[in-house]
Amino acid sequence: MAYASLIGAPVTCKQAPRVIVGRGAYIGDMRLAGMQSVAFVRTPSPSASANAVVDALAHLGVTAMDIPMRPERVWRTIAAATAIV
Repeated sequence: MAYASLIGAPVTCKQAPRVIVGRGAYIGDMRLAGMQSVAFVRTPSPSASANAVVDALAHLGVTAMDIPMRPERVWRTIAAATAIV
């Protein structure tokens, strides 16, 4: 029960004064030699992508899949559709 005395107690943050006045250091502000950037673009209509995957697997008898369609889920669907019963 040593932690019971900490519940509701004020917590002082060493970084708070720096961050409040705008002098905080953030990962996004760092610039290193040879550093490159990356951007991730999400599809504006995930259902269209899902339909395209289902259409591509239609010849295997696939009529629907759950979203999100991660590669391992697509692979499991292909494996299940091509399994010999």
